[in-house]
Amino acid sequence: MDHDSGSTLAAELTDWFWRSGMQRRAPYALGPSDWLRTLYDVRSSLGSVKEGLERNRPAMAIWGPSQTGKSTSVSAYLDAGAKFTGDPATDGEGSGLHWPGGAPFFFMAPRVADLEKLPVHLTSRVINPYNKGMDGSSCLSRFTPGSIEKGAAPYHVSDPMHPVEVYLVSPDDLWHAIARGFSTECVTKVGRRPAQWSLERFKREVKAAIQKAPEKPGSVSRDAFERLHALAAVLDDLAQSDDPTFEPLGADGEAWQAALRALFEEPRLMCDPKIVDDLAARVFWEAAPAMTTWYNRMADTWRHLAGPGGQWSGKRVLCSLEAAGVFLNMGACVVAYQPRESNPNSPAAIIQDRISKLAYEVDGKVVRINCSGRGQPLGASADDFSVIQGLVWELIVPINLANLPEKPFPSAPEKPNTLREFLAVGDLLDFPGVGNETKAIENRIVLDEGDIRDLLAKASSPDATPQDRERATRCFSPLLFFKEIVKRGKTASIVTTYAKRLSIDGFSIFQGLRGYACPNADQLINGIKSWWKHLAPDYFAQPQGESPYPLNLVLTWWARQLNLAVNPNDSNIYGVIDGVVNNLGRIKEPDVCVTFAIHDHASPDRDQAELKLDFTPGSQRYENLHREKPFARQFQREVSKKSFDAMITDHVTGGAEFFFAEAVKQMSACRQPGGKSRIDFLETRADEASHRLQSLLAVRDLIPQPKPRDDRREHLEKFRTRLREILAAAPESDLPSLNYGLRELLNIRSTDLLPIPRGADEVGVEYVEAQFRTWGEAQSRRFENDANFRQLLQKLGLADQATVREVTLALGQSVAPDFGKIADWLARVVRYHEGRERNDLARLLALQMGNAVVRGANRQRREAGSDDFDDDSSSSSSKKKSVVPYRDYFLMPFAGEKGQLDQLILRQIKPQKRPDQPGDVEIAALVKRFESKLTALAQPAATGA
Repeated sequence: MDHDSGSTLAAELTDWFWRSGMQRRAPYALGPSDWLRTLYDVRSSLGSVKEGLERNRPAMAIWGPSQTGKSTSVSAYLDAGAKFTGDPATDGEGSGLHWPGGAPFFFMAPRVADLEKLPVHLTSRVINPYNKGMDGSSCLSRFTPGSIEKGAAPYHVSDPMHPVEVYLVSPDDLWHAIARGFSTECVTKVGRRPAQWSLERFKREVKAAIQKAPEKPGSVSRDAFERLHALAAVLDDLAQSDDPTFEPLGADGEAWQAALRALFEEPRLMCDPKIVDDLAARVFWEAAPAMTTWYNRMADTWRHLAGPGGQWSGKRVLCSLEAAGVFLNMGACVVAYQPRESNPNSPAAIIQDRISKLAYEVDGKVVRINCSGRGQPLGASADDFSVIQGLVWELIVPINLANLPEKPFPSAPEKPNTLREFLAVGDLLDFPGVGNETKAIENRIVLDEGDIRDLLAKASSPDATPQDRERATRCFSPLLFFKEIVKRGKTASIVTTYAKRLSIDGFSIFQGLRGYACPNADQLINGIKSWWKHLAPDYFAQPQGESPYPLNLVLTWWARQLNLAVNPNDSNIYGVIDGVVNNLGRIKEPDVCVTFAIHDHASPDRDQAELKLDFTPGSQRYENLHREKPFARQFQREVSKKSFDAMITDHVTGGAEFFFAEAVKQMSACRQPGGKSRIDFLETRADEASHRLQSLLAVRDLIPQPKPRDDRREHLEKFRTRLREILAAAPESDLPSLNYGLRELLNIRSTDLLPIPRGADEVGVEYVEAQFRTWGEAQSRRFENDANFRQLLQKLGLADQATVREVTLALGQSVAPDFGKIADWLARVVRYHEGRERNDLARLLALQMGNAVVRGANRQRREAGSDDFDDDSSSSSSKKKSVVPYRDYFLMPFAGEKGQLDQLILRQIKPQKRPDQPGDVEIAALVKRFESKLTALAQPAATGA
């Protein structure tokens, strides 16, 4: 099934559930914790695949600490053809950003010795501003070739005055960003960082949220369920990150997944979206009122503009280059909150004027944002503007390749425009830089309202010290929220969210060598790990050797360190540099990444630019450097050695030409047959998601059948035949793993079961049947998510998720004659434990269910010394490995002649024709419409089996 058909079917299936499917009752109900949650997971996966395939051009991401020269390396090419005479009418014409009929614009301000002496008009004509050391970027910029002629380039510039496309962050991605900003930038009380989360603390918060909800919540709300699903996804990302506040949640992977699943087993969490929002605030920022207020304002603005039914929903959102420059300039929100400048020609006044005139117009299917004041205002106040800037997540900036000269450097006419060559094959993604400072606890933002009152009072007293007044500036304010919490949170989370969207083919991490390591290198490491997790899951699980997709380490700003080698015999030239680079951990290892060197020889800052000593190839210092073991190791690849030589000898581009030329090769290889292709991975992911979608439609009794049929017996007979063939051919050495695999297949874990009812009157046959169905669904999910479990079951002949689901559900259905006995037993146990501790009830039920499957409810225990089959049985079997004859003790008693599997197959389970259910006609028609797609999808699986 192609991803478009899969996405359409998943969307229609979702709508069908909320119209009709949710009205079904046990045993035919479709549970939120299994069927519905899986459907939403499949929709999300297919959505990521669709977005990744739509952005099918290779894309190289550039990322790193702030002020490492990322933009400088690009601007030399983009602005090479731009006019700069001081004439406001023409300055910026001919740059890569300029389109005929559109505004002239620079990527960066022209290079002069004193930026303060640049003409005033350039303040509003530069898309990538210089903010005196503060990183200028507030969002991701995607540079791609454009064309006014439709179809002539990847991006159509339909309006030269509004060439840039704008994408906003959704409320769930905003949760992720603010949670990261809260973790790194805030204190909840003076002197107290956000407390680390634990699984037990999380469960307590969930319990508290449930207790606040109505006791009789009514039906599940679609809005609430979808917010809960988004909340679980964000929490899972944070739990698997290196963020110290949230990472402990994922320490026990299985227990954490069980806790997430339990969210969807509590109807009171899904009756009202406000309950989910309150829980999110508790978990993501400890319910700090000011944080909640501003998150809600941003989320409400998104819903008003871009959400379902919003003014921008379903429309293409375009903006002028001037508006793009305002959005991209992180310093703009700082200026917005400053008092109005009296000098209209000052840079701050010009920025304030642009913000005050920021507005949008809706024209059919297009939204146009400008800085002319036309339309509905977006920057009427500093708060309004900062909300919008915080929501801007990505700008697609089209590049006019016709304005990129083939020979961009008059002083070196032989040099080609390698950035133009790169853009011909791939997009360039410029991510906002990681901060170059860590927040000491005394410099973090204070959130507690009582602490804020105390600090402000102390700072305003006559005997206040400078430290008192400085600390008062760290009290929460809207400016600090946007400038630090949102900005730093977006920086930390934006790579994670884009990694999930599967649209990045390669990464280039820029690291400056001006004397300090990146103090927030963990953000870079975590971002790359997230990229591997989503695009190369096998490598992420077992990272051995080179990154499967291009990963580059680009070291910049070499002069300061190399100029320290005053003594020509110095043999420790690379020592300090190695200390800077080592902070990057695994992502800087030369067997993982490719190392490049770039230096800006032409920077007006001569202290940082001028190489005052001789490091040309063959010189004594050059040879000394190459003999140093850390340098030789980092630059061990031939391409890295050539890059270093280019950095030293190429005084025009400082090695940027060489880097972009190699990046062209990397991106071209991403689409070569037989190479590691993101597109191939996406196609595989689409197939996997489509098979999962088909398994949802294969749920027993989902679709009405014309007559009863005992397909339970058919599934078990097929499994028995395959299993006996495998056991008959298996050498003795394979028996331990086959034994363990069969035990894990039949293992009923208490964490996979539905909650135990509080009252005995809630326990009945239908409840027990639902528990066995829940177990079967859990084993199916486990097959998909747990590689080790999948390998064990594949050795038993269970080739795919659908087969695992069929077999485990058939095993559960075969126990139907015992449902009443198990229900009676459980009712007695629940009645006995009323008012007592109930911690082990789920485990006791899992034990009863497991014995019913493995031994039969009426069969006596086997020989003395046999172990009950429960959710601890795997550990028991491992203790007996050296003495237990696997074939005779467990494998054959279950799977052999007259074994338990035979007994289950022979059981007379009368097929029941299920009664009509809400939505039967609609679901049958839906499946009929997609029948050909589903049949084609099933063919490979059937052949493989």
